[in-house]
Amino acid sequence: MPHIMEILKADQLQPSNSTMPLSEILSNLKLWNDGHLFGDAWNEEMGTDDKDEDDHTENGDSAEGIDVAENENDEDTKALNHASELLCYASRRLLEISIPAEAKIYATKSLQISTQVGLEGSGAMSDSIASLANILEYKGGLNDAEQLRRIHLRLSEAKYGKYDVRSLRSLRRLYLLITIKSKEQEACRARDLLLKRLQKYLLLNSGKEDPIMLLNAGNGQIFYGNLAEAESYFALSLQRFQAIHSDRGYMALDGLADTYRRQSKFEEAERTQRQTLEAAIRFKGPKSLLAILYRISLSKVLVALRKNEEAKIEASISLNLTQEIHGPTSKKYLLALDKYRNLVQTEPSAYESGK
Repeated sequence: MPHIMEILKADQLQPSNSTMPLSEILSNLKLWNDGHLFGDAWNEEMGTDDKDEDDHTENGDSAEGIDVAENENDEDTKALNHASELLCYASRRLLEISIPAEAKIYATKSLQISTQVGLEGSGAMSDSIASLANILEYKGGLNDAEQLRRIHLRLSEAKYGKYDVRSLRSLRRLYLLITIKSKEQEACRARDLLLKRLQKYLLLNSGKEDPIMLLNAGNGQIFYGNLAEAESYFALSLQRFQAIHSDRGYMALDGLADTYRRQSKFEEAERTQRQTLEAAIRFKGPKSLLAILYRISLSKVLVALRKNEEAKIEASISLNLTQEIHGPTSKKYLLALDKYRNLVQTEPSAYESGK
């Protein structure tokens, strides 16, 4: 391994041309899967999960995991990991404020450092992979993002087990990406696998469920049309977020607003969606992707309540922000423009069913 002073020199940690190409970094991971969607974690031919006894512990945590080579006495290794973590954190913050180009540079550099250290399965490497996948999805690089999602899932399941929160989150992100890419059959299998594992996780962790997992359970119930159960999951998720003083409760509020709208409870939906938007602006910023999406959701509810002028205002703000961030010729702006036109031209009765 190169000496710490050689790798941590300023010119190597700054976003610059010293960053390796993404393809070269990925090859260094030595974890390219063999074409199976979930590698050893899923029997793709059968489309079913592995037998439960394949997990090493009751809650799915792996007893073996990946043998991380980090040595507590290796100061160089610890410093490199810390540098990788800082770069990864910077990339996430840059993406949150809609600067994806710089975010990609930092995330790629973070992954480069962690692969140089050779810690397959380390927290720094896993975080870097997830961060870079998020950025590539945001920029439309779905093929590379999918490969990263697959690698991240294999790392998570090998290290933590199939029913660990981190593995379930990784599986969900891969499922969502496959859905975006319109791989319908694979998406259906991934969804069914996710919901099956999620139900077991909830049984194993009754009373101490992770709020994000409760959110996922609520979304699963929406898919099956069980709106009352979905509402219960979202409400419990909100309680969990509040109990740990997390600023991410807006996600549970958004789920509640969605279930209210689908049940034609439009007054409750408006109140809750406004709370969601206010929280997203407070914690993520007015130009964040979440704030833009939540404004669109609010405008739909306002149309259902025949508050057309208010709906146009919210939709216009979303459209203008999308243009400012992505440009007037971007696909995202053109899609937002199409949605805006449909919204302002649609009669309220089209939304009164809650669809």
